[in-house]
Amino acid sequence: VRVDRKSLINSFVKDESEYVHNLRRIVKGYLEPIRNNSQLKITEKEKSIVFSNVEQLLQMHDGFFLLLREKSSSGEIGKVFLNLDLIKYNEYCSSYFSSIVIFLNCRDLPSFSNFLKERESMEPANGLSLEHLLKLPFQRPSEYIIFLQKVIKLTPDSHPDKTLLTEALIKMSKINEFLSTTKKAAEDVYNIQTNVLMGKFENLVVPNRRLIRRGSIDGNTKEKNYGFLFSDLLVVSKPIDVQNGSAKYMYTRSVPLSGAKLVPNSNGFTLSYLAKDNSWKQFVSTSSNQDWVRDLEKIINNIGK
Repeated sequence: VRVDRKSLINSFVKDESEYVHNLRRIVKGYLEPIRNNSQLKITEKEKSIVFSNVEQLLQMHDGFFLLLREKSSSGEIGKVFLNLDLIKYNEYCSSYFSSIVIFLNCRDLPSFSNFLKERESMEPANGLSLEHLLKLPFQRPSEYIIFLQKVIKLTPDSHPDKTLLTEALIKMSKINEFLSTTKKAAEDVYNIQTNVLMGKFENLVVPNRRLIRRGSIDGNTKEKNYGFLFSDLLVVSKPIDVQNGSAKYMYTRSVPLSGAKLVPNSNGFTLSYLAKDNSWKQFVSTSSNQDWVRDLEKIINNIGK
């Protein structure tokens, strides 16, 4: 069915209205009640990660929707989209997988689970779960790209809005590429924790943590240390049997890189670090390649700045 330009715009205005309602459901239906309930076993830090900057996004989209609805009658909406600052989604996207981990852990607590069920059955949640609602901002930026591509195709070259729509699409596409990189970095860490590493270890999925490199640290030596080097942490593991065609690794230790001291040598390196018990410990690699040394030095220096 062929859709005309005006119908496409009106449909998107309704879609944006529903999205704003869903952001408000997150804030009014879940965030504010959780803030006001001191009985729930969720820390302030955990709340800030789960909900990230959703209040900022709601404020931005409230204004965007009002302007979009106002301009939709004339069909000149290019400037409205040009002023929508999608980069504000970077904070939300970088925290999203961290929020999943915290949310699932909290949901296992009977008091929190019962609270969520109660809130879900009430207004303004209107039967929508928090888990479902939290996905929506993570997915939303690419939907603006799709809409702009469609509306530009239906906009004649002579239309006064054609240039602004094209500029908005170029600007948003660049930001969306950046957001995609942020999402991928967060998802990589999440997948390592949930699908690759075995054993008992602390949560690795924290906002802004990125995987820098992974692989054998010691080459072909008997140690067979397999490392996951993140932007602030080295996780050391041992290879175990492949399961269902996917390699698995048994966690052995975490090496925090903040304040760590790296001493390279002809065969490998010695990494001194401050453990959780405030004692200094060492991780020694006897035959690592220079790529590991280079990346470790770079991360330690960057953290120290």
